[in-house]
Amino acid sequence: MYDPIMVVAASEEKKNAGSAQETGNLDLTCATVAIWQVETDPAVQRGDFSGAWVVTPEGITGFAAEAEWIENRHDPEAMIRTLLRYPVLLAPGTPRAPFEKLLGKGVLLIDPDATTAATHEEFAQARELFAEQAPGKRQPAWGEVPELGEFLAKVSPGVETEARDQTQSDGESDSGSDRDSGSEPEAGEKILREDSQLSPAVSQALTTARNLREWLIEWNAFDKLRARRLGQANPLHSEPKGAPLR
Repeated sequence: MYDPIMVVAASEEKKNAGSAQETGNLDLTCATVAIWQVETDPAVQRGDFSGAWVVTPEGITGFAAEAEWIENRHDPEAMIRTLLRYPVLLAPGTPRAPFEKLLGKGVLLIDPDATTAATHEEFAQARELFAEQAPGKRQPAWGEVPELGEFLAKVSPGVETEARDQTQSDGESDSGSDRDSGSEPEAGEKILREDSQLSPAVSQALTTARNLREWLIEWNAFDKLRARRLGQANPLHSEPKGAPLR
């Protein structure tokens, strides 16, 4: 129910990079691919991210980049396939076709429009069920339906500065008991420290991941309220369902 979402952005460092982005003919073996893991479970969300990697033709950097389970380090596509085991959200501007070909049908490539439609259905169903359970009673404050596409379209000015400020503050908040308990350090910290200027792919992934997290906060607030209000009358509705990814 609460699988993480892998936010992915890719840019090709070639003269024809622009045309590659437009046509969808991005060669992943020659691209910079930034991957950010965003947690969806409100009980375990800490900071913005829990995993971050950058895959290039030269290799892989980032959080746990030296992990033994990342094999075939000479093959960018193999590393990308290994990392993308959970639902994938492509950053705006990242072509879909290369990842559909690479991942096949075994991994969900999130469709923002279809996910938004499913979100509307969940809100409508909650209103309908509440009306059945409590005829004549005022509906709870379900809030506005969060439109995933609108969240993803947001532009974060000064993303490099914000990213470094975030990792610095997260590093401070992770000190003490949290670190001692064995929790992981902030995932994006290593990449952001190593890169004096973020590559386009990393900047795009960072912005998309931030916007996704804002959307998840809105969704989880509704999901929690739904479980509390509908679960009072029917235990079948007493647990959150997780984001309706499509």
